[in-house]
Formats: sequence, structure tokens, C-alpha cells
Amino acid sequence: MAVCVCLPGAAVSPEALTAMLEGKLARYKLPHRYVFLEEMPRTGYGKVTKKLVRDELKARGLWPETGA
Repeated sequence: MAVCVCLPGAAVSPEALTAMLEGKLARYKLPHRYVFLEEMPRTGYGKVTKKLVRDELKARGLWPETGA
């Protein structure tokens, strides 16, 4: 899964992203799914807050639940 943010006014399809990445990544590294967010949640230092990204994916039902 790849989480992406498009530039303002830009649009891209998952197929176009896969086509672009096919020549740059090994086939097994290609994402099977793309999730588009309006913006990445960031810390005060500008780093992506992975926990908030996971929380957003869980809220959308896209994060795999692990059994206990």
C-alpha cells in the first residue's frame, strides 16, 4: 500500500502511478493499493506522523487488523 498526496490542482490515477513505478521498482515492490490523502500529518519538525497516518487508514477500514 502506498499513501500519496497530490499537488494542488493535480490529479493522477493509480494506473498512472503503477506505470511510472514499473520501470523504477522491482515488480514485488510495486504497491497493490494507493490511498490518497489531502495532506500528510506532520510533526512540528516537518516529519510525517506515521501513527496519525495509520489512524486515518484504520478509520477508513484500510488498515489490516491483527488478531490477538
